[in-house]
Amino acid sequence: MDVQAWSGLTRLGAVVEKLRPKLVAFAGEDGRELFDIPDAPRPAEDVPAPVRFLPEFDNITLAHANRTRIIQGGPPKPLLTMPW
Repeated sequence: MDVQAWSGLTRLGAVVEKLRPKLVAFAGEDGRELFDIPDAPRPAEDVPAPVRFLPEFDNITLAHANRTRIIQGGPPKPLLTMPW
């Protein structure tokens, strides 16, 4: 779903399945499968994430289907509305 949110493309299940051998899979807190590249730096689970300032159009906020892993509180709201 994150790939779809980032790219705006749909029906990417077959593409993700083709990439699966090159990715590492994790289980999210909600049970959904999350993917990453094998050599990506990842801190231990018990390391707290530091507070960070994110610009209005930062990829971390725009490219995630479920932003509750990043932005907490209340129901999700669109961060950007496009006129088209």
